[in-house]
Amino acid sequence: MWFTEAGLQHETGRFQFDHDKGVCVVERAIIDGQKVITGTGYPCGTEEHQASYVIQHTLLTWRALLVANIEGKVFHHSFMDGPHGTNPAEIWGLFDQNGNELPAKRAAEFIFGLLQGAEFWSSQSGKDADGDPYEWIVFETNDGRIVNVLWAIGDQPATVQFASHTGRPVQEYDQEGRLKGQRDANFTLQLPPTDHPARGSTVAEEPFPKEPMLGGAPVILIEPSERDGLPT
Repeated sequence: MWFTEAGLQHETGRFQFDHDKGVCVVERAIIDGQKVITGTGYPCGTEEHQASYVIQHTLLTWRALLVANIEGKVFHHSFMDGPHGTNPAEIWGLFDQNGNELPAKRAAEFIFGLLQGAEFWSSQSGKDADGDPYEWIVFETNDGRIVNVLWAIGDQPATVQFASHTGRPVQEYDQEGRLKGQRDANFTLQLPPTDHPARGSTVAEEPFPKEPMLGGAPVILIEPSERDGLPT
């Protein structure tokens, strides 16, 4: 069982997992063999940043679990905002103190719904022609739709040449699950940069100082299922 809040740091080749114990509990920590690095002190930013965080860290943690060949779950901290008013250092809930849903709740509902019974397809940590990095994770839902989730990692936009796996037009959604419209099967996609307050921060401890806590707002492109009989 792996409960994690900071999936961004969990990538291939960086970590050793204790398969005998089977438990790794982290909150903004990095596990490197037996060493636990905690207290990075990243600010949470805005509620929109938190919505991006929910999607990105859920997918990156899922990828890390598959790479490590262990079973686990994502535990999101926390369910409801604390008594902080608008303090940007403590915005992390899915609901406000009055129980009203926040962007992060809508993002969680959207991505968790797509992931129920989903099959991981591929993951690409790439760079565009200008060297600007991005993530591209692909999975198939339990009803046969192909979901592409892409986001820029740095403080510059990343340009990606998107090609539908099915050769069919795709539906574009924002991070809260709102339909933005239909896109062609092949097109040039510009991913927005991150403006999270921790970008380029020096607060992260070794061994990964200055790594971004959060990428730009993710773009979600969903290809229709081959089972639905829609024309190409």
